[in-house]
Amino acid sequence: SFQNYSIRPVGTDHTGNRYGEVSIYQCRLCKAFWLDYFYENNYTESGRWFRGRIPEAFSKTILPEQAVAYLEQLDEYFYGGSYFRTTGARGKGKLHL
Repeated sequence: SFQNYSIRPVGTDHTGNRYGEVSIYQCRLCKAFWLDYFYENNYTESGRWFRGRIPEAFSKTILPEQAVAYLEQLDEYFYGGSYFRTTGARGKGKLHL
C-alpha cells in the first residue's frame, strides 16, 4: 500500500522525449529506498512503471536522466501497469519503454 511509503519527486526524464516521471519511495516500515520510473504516452493502455531498490546515498543524488540506466543494471526490478496488463511482476535488463 502506498500509505507505507513516503514519496519524493525527483523530476522528469526528458531523454528521447519520453517524459518519464522519476520519484524516490521510502518504506516507512523497513526504511528501504526505491527508485520509481513512471511512463505513459497518449495511447490507451500505455501506462507502465518500474521500481528498483537503491542505496540511500544514491537516492539523494540521482538525476531523472540516470533512472533508466540505473534500473536496467540492477539484478532485478519490479514492473507493472496497463501496458503490461499486470499489477506487478519481476524483471531485469532493458526496460520496455
